[in-house]
Amino acid sequence: MKSRLRDLSHYGTRRLEVPADNFNRVRLGLRRLENPIRLSMPGLHNVDLLLDDETWIAVDQFHRDAPVLALTDFESLGRHSLQAPVRCRVYFYYASSELILNRLLQSMHRLLGARLEQRRGMVRGKVLTFPGACDA
Repeated sequence: MKSRLRDLSHYGTRRLEVPADNFNRVRLGLRRLENPIRLSMPGLHNVDLLLDDETWIAVDQFHRDAPVLALTDFESLGRHSLQAPVRCRVYFYYASSELILNRLLQSMHRLLGARLEQRRGMVRGKVLTFPGACDA
């Protein structure tokens, strides 16, 4: 997805620190659910969020998935703590796209949490007995 963004002009850009819980949840979702992930954003009509290992792109469904904003260039290498935020670059493709950024991150966090929880309920595990374990 990232290569597609290089050819598009953008309205503005800035650096952003993504909260660790958002970044970690996306990484977990990409490992446990699917890669890439497409989420429909409730309350943000016609906006979907496409997530992969390199980019998080909000797209407008009615304009052939034209980007609204994109988070890319995540600086996660060398991170020493899972609680540390991750810096990235945000590209804005509309003048007003910056206004939905926080709402988008909150909705993404909630939706991915629900999907991960649903998957956890579907995956059945079993208790293993270790050889030589004594019964109490």
